[in-house]
This record gives sequence, C-alpha cells and structure tokens, in this order.
Amino acid sequence: MDRNTPPWRTHVRALLSAMLFVGTYLVPAHGALAPSDPTPPTDASPVSVAVTDALVLAAADARQGQPGRDAQGQLLARPGDVIEYMLTARNDGTDPAFGVEMVNRVPPGTHYVGGSALGARTVIAFSIDGGATFGGEPIQTTERRADGSIGKRTAEPSEYTHVKWVLQGALPPQQQARAVFRVQVDQAVPPVAPPPAATVPRR
Repeated sequence: MDRNTPPWRTHVRALLSAMLFVGTYLVPAHGALAPSDPTPPTDASPVSVAVTDALVLAAADARQGQPGRDAQGQLLARPGDVIEYMLTARNDGTDPAFGVEMVNRVPPGTHYVGGSALGARTVIAFSIDGGATFGGEPIQTTERRADGSIGKRTAEPSEYTHVKWVLQGALPPQQQARAVFRVQVDQAVPPVAPPPAATVPRR
C-alpha cells in the first residue's frame, strides 16, 4: 500500500460471477447454480461484500410458491429465467471507508438486463471488454462493416461483461451500502473456474 494512503481509505472490488454470501455461482448443465468455495480477502480490509440471489418469477409462473432451490440450497434456474443479485458492502472497521467499488462480472450463460443496475449514492459504469475499461451509458464501440470500413455503434446491454458501482463519499463504520442488478439465463453451461470474490486495498 502507498505510504501516503491513509489506512482507512479502502478500495473494495468484488470480482463476482454470481454469488451467495461470497460463494461464486455458475449455471451448470443440470440447471442449478452451484457454489464454489469462497476466496478469502487478499488484505485485511474492514469492508466485506456479500451477495444474495433470487429468481424473479412472473405472476403466472407455475413455480410461484414452490422451492426455488435444490436440496443443497442451490438456486435452480433455466433458460429464460431472470436472476436478481443484491450486493451488500459492509464497513466493519472503526473509520469511514472511502473509494469503495464493487465490480461484478455478468455470469457465463447469461446476459445483463438493461436498466437493472441500481445503487444509492453510486456511479454505475459498464464494461464490454472483460473489465479492462469501464464507461457510463451509452457505451460506444467499433465494428467492421460489410464494406471493410470501421464504424462506431452503441453497445447493447446484452454485450456488457461487467458492472461497476463506485460509492460516492464515505461508507461509515458499521454501515452498509447496497447495489442490485439482474441477468437473464441464456443457456446452461458446465462449471468453469470463475474469478473469486476479494477485498483489496487501494494502491
């Protein structure tokens, strides 16, 4: 950590695919969202991030009122389902935490639902290049046209690979900040190694 950076100035990045209490979930072939082992923080940060998941079912869906998880408590999902994730950042320290960010990858086999990312006192940005760069909407990208020329166009929300929330101001001690977003399941995919959840200090 930079010696000029106060210890209470914390940068939190939750590199999440889709998680429940910091366990990472993917959509395996049988349709359940299976957790992997949580990854512990890489540094002693006072800010932690927990994520909960829930199916968003239409009123006419036959699964209304039925268990939405399997015997192991894993969320059941099938193509076409909408899943909402709620991220909760909590400052368990004794000093305000500044510069808190939460970065969430859109899970494989799903796409981001446009307009679903929300978070009080946050600036929300999106990435279409695997989290290398972020920008506010509308996001401009380039493409090669049929005549071989390169042109610009506005990226579709379904092209987003990551969502980032930057908390404005401080997160006071023993307080929480919440953010939500939704994805729609496109297809079942076999489990792969996802990026872990982590808290890291500002460099």
